[in-house]
Amino acid sequence: MSKAPTIAIERITPKAAENMLAANKNNQRTLRPAHVAFLAAQMATGEWSATAEPLSITSNGTIINGQHRLHAIIKYGQPVKMLVMRGQPETDFHYIDTGIQARNAVDHATISGKANPKEVVPLIRWQRNFELMGDPNITPPPHRRISEYQLQDWGYHHHWPQIEQAVTEIKAMGKPTKHITPKIAQWCMYQLSMIDNDTGRMYMKYLLTGAGAHVPVMHLLRERIIDKVVTMRAAKTNQRGIAEEIIPMIAHGWWCINNGKHERTTKLNMSGDTYQGFVFEGIDVPQEDAA
Repeated sequence: MSKAPTIAIERITPKAAENMLAANKNNQRTLRPAHVAFLAAQMATGEWSATAEPLSITSNGTIINGQHRLHAIIKYGQPVKMLVMRGQPETDFHYIDTGIQARNAVDHATISGKANPKEVVPLIRWQRNFELMGDPNITPPPHRRISEYQLQDWGYHHHWPQIEQAVTEIKAMGKPTKHITPKIAQWCMYQLSMIDNDTGRMYMKYLLTGAGAHVPVMHLLRERIIDKVVTMRAAKTNQRGIAEEIIPMIAHGWWCINNGKHERTTKLNMSGDTYQGFVFEGIDVPQEDAA
């Protein structure tokens, strides 16, 4: 009669992790180095904790669950306490990790009772990428990533309610142009709100619906922005890439609204000018349209 499995918290040293991996007698899922690096970084910063999901090992040394954690301990180079189950039946290999996918930041925000998680969390993810990498479309390297729970916690702590307000205001603008998705519009509204929320709201409403002040320069910019979005969507560019591309053009429109006739003309005909962190794109504007 086989012994019943045992479970306990153990202190796993890098050497012990190496021995466990060396004794493993079964095929494992393909190792994901990026995930190993992420876990090692969590251990190094003290943000990793032993959860109720144990490192599972059969009586003959086969690792059923936990190879990435063991590789992470080796990479980290320091002992880590971990829940370990020994003597688990090898047939359990085919029953673990077969349910629904792991909780993402939207799930964590929902559990925490946060407002509008499905709309807010994607923008939080974009903002995190933007702050770390300078581009919302670039995912940080593994050693700079945070967990999905930490992502939602960071975002709601640092960027809510501004993002929430941007989401609410875009929703209130009515049916937008079919070319610019709500997510792109919400991201642009959020970025503009950090400069001037009132002007940003007015400009975004005009951009999305064509309603509001029909300043000739704004009309020209609206046409250019929509053309840009249509071209990028035809090229299968994702929403993050489109949003980042049109932000300088939208910010340029914000500049036009907030400056007089003379500066509006000169700014529109200059490229590479920087204001509030945005690089304005030069656009050829007929003099009669700039009045």
